[in-house]
Amino acid sequence: MIRIIVINQIGTKLEINSSTPGHYPFSPPIVPNSFYEKAALRRLHVRKMTAQSNVSPINLPTESSVELLQNSPNPFIEMTLLWFRIPSNANVLLRIFDALGKEVSSKSGQYETGEHHMILHRSDFIEPGMYTCRLETPFGTASRKLMMY
Repeated sequence: MIRIIVINQIGTKLEINSSTPGHYPFSPPIVPNSFYEKAALRRLHVRKMTAQSNVSPINLPTESSVELLQNSPNPFIEMTLLWFRIPSNANVLLRIFDALGKEVSSKSGQYETGEHHMILHRSDFIEPGMYTCRLETPFGTASRKLMMY
């Protein structure tokens, strides 16, 4: 028996119970009326009693990987904070590239296990535009795009 519950943005619950692949009876008997519910049902496929979705899975970081979070604010004018997590003490290198792939700035430092941030100022960039930040650690590399006005 497969049980799938979809809750839309206003809290309406759509419950799907199925023991037959490709057959999706509703319990309680409600008709999906929101775009979200209809899209969830269109993406749902049951094969060999396993629910699969066409939606890309979220890649959660492992305990041994580096995670680069989105800067805040983004876009920014004068300064922004770039947050990251590392699994163990390490030397961290942040490299900033312009839209053409040319390195315009870099920052480095020794950080302990956990979540940290770097402050990026307008002077770290050449001119307003789209940039890519690449965080390099012994545990891996992570990249994010950011926009300066």
